[in-house]
Amino acid sequence: MEEPLKIGAFRGGLLVGLLLTAGASPAGCADAGVVVPSTVRASVVSYAPRTNEPRAGTTVALSEVNNIAFATGRVGYALGGPQGSEFPLKTTDGGRRWFIDGPALFLPVADGASAVGDLAVRSASEAYAYGGSGGGSSIVVTTDAGKRWWRAYLGQAVVAAAQRGSDIWALAAGPQSPPSAVNAVAVMWLYDSTNGGRSWTYRSTLPALRGWEADLARPSANVGFALVKGFGTEQAADAGIVETTDGGATWIRRSDPCERNRGARSFGFTQRLQAASPTSLWLFCGAKPSAGTQAKLVWRSSSSARTWKLVSASTPGVHARSNDIPAAGDLPETGTTGDLAAPTRAAAWLIMPGSDVLWKTTDGGRVWTAATPARIDRQIPGEFSLAQRSIFVRTAYALWRRTSGVWKHVAGSAI
Repeated sequence: MEEPLKIGAFRGGLLVGLLLTAGASPAGCADAGVVVPSTVRASVVSYAPRTNEPRAGTTVALSEVNNIAFATGRVGYALGGPQGSEFPLKTTDGGRRWFIDGPALFLPVADGASAVGDLAVRSASEAYAYGGSGGGSSIVVTTDAGKRWWRAYLGQAVVAAAQRGSDIWALAAGPQSPPSAVNAVAVMWLYDSTNGGRSWTYRSTLPALRGWEADLARPSANVGFALVKGFGTEQAADAGIVETTDGGATWIRRSDPCERNRGARSFGFTQRLQAASPTSLWLFCGAKPSAGTQAKLVWRSSSSARTWKLVSASTPGVHARSNDIPAAGDLPETGTTGDLAAPTRAAAWLIMPGSDVLWKTTDGGRVWTAATPARIDRQIPGEFSLAQRSIFVRTAYALWRRTSGVWKHVAGSAI
């Protein structure tokens, strides 16, 4: 039986930046003597002085809208804005019109730590954005539909976040090891906010996992799964999956079938983890892409990641050795593993960068089919958002909505 690894927390008020420049080792909070800030207080995002920053309510073009996240069929949030800036954006008419919803979260002249790249919503009045892939150490939260955005800085980068009720978790990259090495990877800290992002409390350090990217799935208030990984070809030996059942206080190392080699092939190049419930986990993994294709696997677990079952696979022609991948299901060969949403045990949606098609499954991941008609596929789908009974798809030219199986053009060019 697996025993939880209990991680002791060092409490202190030192700034994270001072810790990092000191070159502290990330072997673990206790044995390395790293002082983790126990509480990080947020401040309200304000308008930058001496700039002509556009004010809330300013309309923006659809071409300036990215990272869409719809809370309802009418209310959605996004990131974007003019001149490469990152403003919080909002729509209240189902995506037809978008407007700036507060001060800039990041301006081109600002500190890169303020940059945010990922966005999530819980309701029409609650949204949060954080560093994400390639972003900074900032996480910003609104609970009043954008009247105020609260910003906090956690570690070197906020790599993942997940919300359950009014409680938000954030995974932050701490000190890296070795401190100055090109292939250095970072230890992961879990922070928790129960007051709408106004303050964050350190909960634990993920055991024996380091990297620069992560997925954080939280199917219930106290149960969560974290998948930590490196950047692309930088495959950290200590990437993998952990589970908590006590609200993030302790973590247990779980099985990660993506990290197993099959023949001479590793499928840990790209990974995506989702949890529809504590006993319904989805795991996508893929080998290194080649010529626009990628060998991909879909695994399912009903035992909280203790064991996994392969439900679907693809073998892209000459780019996979014989017998590298067991025959299972039907997964597209083209494209690479992209953004994933798995709302139920049976249904999941997946964007495949490189194939520019939105895929769906309704049988637990065995068979995947194109979810959008040809006229939408021709516009190159790039992102999607599930909202109640609808799904929104943002292409290179337009925004589309699917409700009750019918696709309708919302904004932009329908041609």
